[in-house]
Amino acid sequence: MKRRVLPYLCLGACLISIACPSRRSEPGPDKAAALRSRIDLISGLLDQRGLAARVFEDMSGALPDDAWLTEVAYDASGIRAKGYAPSNSVVADYVSRLGGISVLTDVNLQSSVQRRIRNREWQEVSVQAGVKGARGGEPSASGAGPDPDDVAALTSRLAELEKNIPAGKDSAGILRQFQEAANDSGLKITKFAPGSEMPGEFYAELSISIEATGSRQSLGRFLERIAELPGLWVIKKFSVKAISAQDPGSPIRASLAAQTCTTSNN
Repeated sequence: MKRRVLPYLCLGACLISIACPSRRSEPGPDKAAALRSRIDLISGLLDQRGLAARVFEDMSGALPDDAWLTEVAYDASGIRAKGYAPSNSVVADYVSRLGGISVLTDVNLQSSVQRRIRNREWQEVSVQAGVKGARGGEPSASGAGPDPDDVAALTSRLAELEKNIPAGKDSAGILRQFQEAANDSGLKITKFAPGSEMPGEFYAELSISIEATGSRQSLGRFLERIAELPGLWVIKKFSVKAISAQDPGSPIRASLAAQTCTTSNN
């Protein structure tokens, strides 16, 4: 009887092994695809890191003489700005200059309305444009990278990129970094509010809300300094408003939303 049972036991084991294949990790298309997805995510964030600073600088730098901005808003949908110019000819010059900025797309003049300021007629201008890369998910400009099917090379590349990602939330350290960036830029932080870590597909996401006051120049420097901070800090959106819209040298109030990812989601 024992001799008859043994073959059946062997057959049952074989059937189980067929129905429940081993989960042993082997290099293959799925592994390579997962690695590529992580690499593309981090590379995309690296490419976006200085985008907000560049857009703000380009919008300000394109201004003709005697024109100034009173409001600027930036997010994933693009950039919107309002300001004043001495004439429609100057407004047209500004819109043309914006059209020549490589990072902007679909530059559109929304309106040019005559207003009387300080006993003089001015054109209140409103423009908007798309921003290349603001939405993320676009091909990285960081180089060709490793063979898309070489798991070992992809693993090595991912390990190198993940050095940019903090291990977890460090509120004190983050506050210190941002405050030093503000001090270096001449900007005053009036509100600093870190959010909670939120689970993501590959990494946890951490957001910070910041409010600040200062000059337009100090805000531009601050945006540049954030792009240089350790970690993958990306300005996802900002809004800027002059305290006195009719004063070209008026201080501004700014609200910013910064975001990074952490490896604590792994």
